Amino acid sequence: MGNRKSLAKTLVKYSLLELFYSFIIILVSFFILRLLMINGNIYPANYAENQLPKIVEKTKKSDWKISDLPFYYQYKVISSKEENIHKTQNIDEKYKELISKAINNGKSKTDTLIYPRVFVHIKNNNIDMVVSYKVAAIPNSKELYSIFPNFELIYMGTFFILWVLGFSLLIYRSISIIRKELNKINQTNLYIRNLDLDYPVLNSDYKETDYILSSLNSMSLELKKTLNELWTRQEKEKSMIESLSHDIRTPITLIKGNLELLEEDSMQFNSNTINEKITNIQIGIQRLEKYIEKLKSINFNLHSEEDDVHDSNEKMTLSDKNVIENLISSLNSTAKFNNYNLIVLKKDNSQLLILKEDLYRTLENLLINSIENSSNNKDIYLSFENKKNTYSIYIEDRGPGFSQVDLKNAKSKYYTSKKYVGQTHGLGLHIVDQIAKKYNGKLILENIYNENTIIGARTRLEFNT
Repeated sequence: MGNRKSLAKTLVKYSLLELFYSFIIILVSFFILRLLMINGNIYPANYAENQLPKIVEKTKKSDWKISDLPFYYQYKVISSKEENIHKTQNIDEKYKELISKAINNGKSKTDTLIYPRVFVHIKNNNIDMVVSYKVAAIPNSKELYSIFPNFELIYMGTFFILWVLGFSLLIYRSISIIRKELNKINQTNLYIRNLDLDYPVLNSDYKETDYILSSLNSMSLELKKTLNELWTRQEKEKSMIESLSHDIRTPITLIKGNLELLEEDSMQFNSNTINEKITNIQIGIQRLEKYIEKLKSINFNLHSEEDDVHDSNEKMTLSDKNVIENLISSLNSTAKFNNYNLIVLKKDNSQLLILKEDLYRTLENLLINSIENSSNNKDIYLSFENKKNTYSIYIEDRGPGFSQVDLKNAKSKYYTSKKYVGQTHGLGLHIVDQIAKKYNGKLILENIYNENTIIGARTRLEFNT
């Protein structure tokens, strides 16, 4: 326990890593942007504004042409001494009002928070025009500017995507740790619920999970001890009953022999009284023999008599959709923790009366059997189907299917197609078969074929309605 990690500290560590990663991304993005500006690859957001006074001075020269205007400015020529101007305006017409405002007031500006655009009126002896520029970082190349007019958005978007990718990886890692630990607890819990108490003991590198697993293992050992004591007591009772049955038969044999002699004597004396007593003795012996037969069957009927004492109120029907939905929800939780998808094909209701514990235990055993025998396909199929005279519940997987030996022996107690050393397995389908018979139903095992090729297995419960 001393060398184990703390799950809480691990989660805190990943939270701090996420914060540190965010800080690094911000720092790197700022550093790269700063480096690009220092090297002159990118002009700062106020570059166009700072260069404007120089542009104004240049326009006063007689040899200045509109083509000399830098690429990051847009313009509208009102009048000019330059002849044969190729294009008098490249400012979008939607800014018509702002152009007029700049002519009247000398300057105007859009009211947007992101990338505001400024309009400035320039008028001298050489030219009368309105120039426009965007307050944003600008690539130093006209070609790049035409491809990435909004460089800052693309730059920040790129680093945001990098941040999301790294952040997602850290979150996925922490979730994987939690899911792995919960799967260990869930698997151990399923073993205990199915009374498969010789399960492989799972350990964890994390203190919190290992403490829960240790508690479950201790509970399992206590339960196993109690069950072993109960089974030992039942075996002793069975042995005592068999011994008692044998011992009682001896005096019965003796009584029968003496009765035969007494019958012979009574024939000689022809006494009605003796005959009456003999008849009474014979009736008593017959009843004694019946009691012995009942005594012998007590051991075998013990479980069925215990089941019969359940109040009928503990049973439920599948006529209510909520019952089926709750059942599906429970099975779906088991499937998710084992990284499988449970696909429900049909959800027909039925008047079938069954103990809730039996129904849940039955379907959980079938689900675990499908999960353990599935291949790489992670889909498990579940269906509730109400037919004319039967109600069927089946679970399908896309695994290798049943072999001929499996189809013959899979419902036998302790039979399993897998090889385990020192462990008890093969109870699941046997338990399901016994519960199905209790409700006049049956467990059917079959393979699923596609063009004579086995593509999966189906375990089906069928009840008469």
